Amino acid sequence: MNHELNGEVGKILKQLKAKENEITRLCSELIRIPSENPPGVTTELASYIRNLLQDKGISVSVYEPEKGKPNLIASIGCEEHPHLVLNAHMDEFPAGEVSWNAFGGKIIDGNIVGRGASDMKGGLTASLVAFYTLHECFENLPGRITLTLVSDEETGGIWGTKWLLDNVPDLAGDACVIGEASGVDVVAIGEKGACRLKVKTTGTSFHAAHGKGENAIEKMASVIPLMLKLRSLRGNFEAYGQDFLRLLKREEELLKGEYPNPERILEYAVVNLGTIKGGIKVNVVPAACDL
Repeated sequence: MNHELNGEVGKILKQLKAKENEITRLCSELIRIPSENPPGVTTELASYIRNLLQDKGISVSVYEPEKGKPNLIASIGCEEHPHLVLNAHMDEFPAGEVSWNAFGGKIIDGNIVGRGASDMKGGLTASLVAFYTLHECFENLPGRITLTLVSDEETGGIWGTKWLLDNVPDLAGDACVIGEASGVDVVAIGEKGACRLKVKTTGTSFHAAHGKGENAIEKMASVIPLMLKLRSLRGNFEAYGQDFLRLLKREEELLKGEYPNPERILEYAVVNLGTIKGGIKVNVVPAACDL
């Protein structure tokens, strides 16, 4: 590293050190703005972040292909390349029906506690602060840095990152940093795809007291064991072989038992019956059921 670059890095680190309390406070504030997905509405959170960046003199573009799910884009720099993209998602996994202050953002024993603190408002805060700190440090940044803060990640990213890449020119960049806190001890060496299925059974509605009609829920009950048989489907590992499985086992050791059977998880299909809905009233034979 040359002296000039080393000096710039030192300047940036000094700025970040001075922002420690600001970073913690910002992360807590972001946690206090719920953005659970479903429903995936991030309007309030996006507005907060947009105002923050604009107050720092940074222009922000907003793309909202799906109502309530805006995406923010901001760029700094004076040259097209090298182009680094910082990407983070604003939506979070649902807090669920639990008796905890999910959106308190309190600091307890040195940890910021709240829904989305890890996935991924911590990473969102890191990308956001890194971005505007570089804006403060460089009048003419040699290259370009683009901040992309997206919605819809928890449900596949169709209206978030995917939509931006498909519709906003020159957004991919030369490299991308995503601060998703999905584990920092290992490098992921494999990832499965997903196939989401919707099964619908239909019947004939009738008043339950008469013992007539066709019960759609009962039909679904016969379908469920067939769906669970998909767990026996095994992938083709010929292209990877035993060396790959050994790497998986080593990864499991590093994760300290978080995934007790990593080769099973990756090698076989994992099946989850996520939601089921059927019937309109307790004394009416249901005419439809969705799984």
